[in-house]
Amino acid sequence: MSTFYDLIFDKKKDWDKELLITNIGRYSLHDLHSKVDEWMNILRSEGELKGKKVAALIPNLADYFSLLLAVNKLGGTFIPLSHQYRNDDLTKVLNLTRPNIVFTIKEQNKIQFKDMVTDWAKTNYIQTTLFSYNNGVFEKEHIQGNEESLITEQIDLIVCTSGSTGVPKGIKYKVNSLELWTKAIVSGVELWQTDRIFLTIPITAVYGISWILTCLIHRIQMVIAEKFDVPIVINLLNDFPCNKMATTPSLFKAIYLFAKQISPISLNSFQLVVLAGELISDEFKALMKDFRGCRLINNYGLSEVGTLMYAKDDIRSKVVEGWSISDGVEYKVNSFSDDGIGELMIKSLMGFDGYYLNDELTREVLTTDGWFYTGDLVRINDLGHIEIIGRKKQLIKKGGVQVIPGEVEQVLNQHPKVLQSAVVGIPHSVYGEEVVAFIISEDDLNLDDLFSFVRERIANFKVPGKIIRINEMPITQGKLDRVTLRKIAMDS
Repeated sequence: MSTFYDLIFDKKKDWDKELLITNIGRYSLHDLHSKVDEWMNILRSEGELKGKKVAALIPNLADYFSLLLAVNKLGGTFIPLSHQYRNDDLTKVLNLTRPNIVFTIKEQNKIQFKDMVTDWAKTNYIQTTLFSYNNGVFEKEHIQGNEESLITEQIDLIVCTSGSTGVPKGIKYKVNSLELWTKAIVSGVELWQTDRIFLTIPITAVYGISWILTCLIHRIQMVIAEKFDVPIVINLLNDFPCNKMATTPSLFKAIYLFAKQISPISLNSFQLVVLAGELISDEFKALMKDFRGCRLINNYGLSEVGTLMYAKDDIRSKVVEGWSISDGVEYKVNSFSDDGIGELMIKSLMGFDGYYLNDELTREVLTTDGWFYTGDLVRINDLGHIEIIGRKKQLIKKGGVQVIPGEVEQVLNQHPKVLQSAVVGIPHSVYGEEVVAFIISEDDLNLDDLFSFVRERIANFKVPGKIIRINEMPITQGKLDRVTLRKIAMDS
């Protein structure tokens, strides 16, 4: 069976070409291969790795990805951990996956990651080998406890997502599924070895891992900031002009607004920007109306089933033909409502192998013949193309009537003084759920005027019961963090 290592290093071609450029280093395949060898030497000291789970919280991209390759080459299961985690997040993921070996930094930005992992292992009395990075050296510690049983099935990767509830799901993958992801990315974005692509996708999410694999396998140079910091991003773009970018609308908006004021030239080399992870609002399209000479296209995919569709037309086009389906992907729409809206179902060769230790949840979303319930609400438009309306799990049930957040957000964004909006549902003693809107707006916006504006345009049951003004939207892994917004709404 192939490994990620085999896919990348099977040919000795272009080993000296710098393929990974970050704000702290530049790396060729030869450099990365040397790092993989170093990791394998460390891992071999722990004996046979097959069946063991290895978790890693290492922000340095070259080290992190080299460790992933080393673990997979030696037959272990790799579990990426995000440096954005805090104590509760990290503890939930560790409780689910219960790794045998953990690599972590000691601390970052005053967050004591080593102490968090140590407390988890000791509190749960789990035998763990802990490698903590401190001042350029890994310190090794054996934590005593009950020995975890080995994995008996073939799992190359477990990537944890919080979903809409905040409870982590461990998505299981094999190498061959992600190899198909890389092929879908190459064909969908029309990548070439002459490209230099800027990536702002989260490197611990499967989408980010697939992009890095794609660039390494196909020898495409990528530029990545070690953390998303707009000034660092602009400096990298000035030093290493890129012709393509993969990002989310929220992150690209931040980059665009900053560059427009400080360094417009940093965006001049872009020919194509691939947007994913969020619905694209009319407000975003209007903001980008003056960003010419570059196509902005939309990509649709899900962690469980891969990169599924691309909208080849520029998002600002007056006529958008529709989605182009990736090779090997089938779709259908389940249970149309009276207004023609139903749930999108996908069958994909890029599919996951289920949720780790949660067969019940797997059966809820994956049929026995391979159809996956995406949770996305769509309609088929007059041209016969898919139109994405919103997320089923984000639906708000107010007084027995369904409210789609995206519809309310679209109306809010039409107000000239609303810069950005997000809508969530929270429990309500009478209605079951209440609609709550968050907005970023100009300072002189009167909320009473905004309520009137909305009431004139949508049914009364869709009008938010509360509108909360905030300075910035919470973002996690490049996406709007609706879980945090829901907590804020409930606390208020």
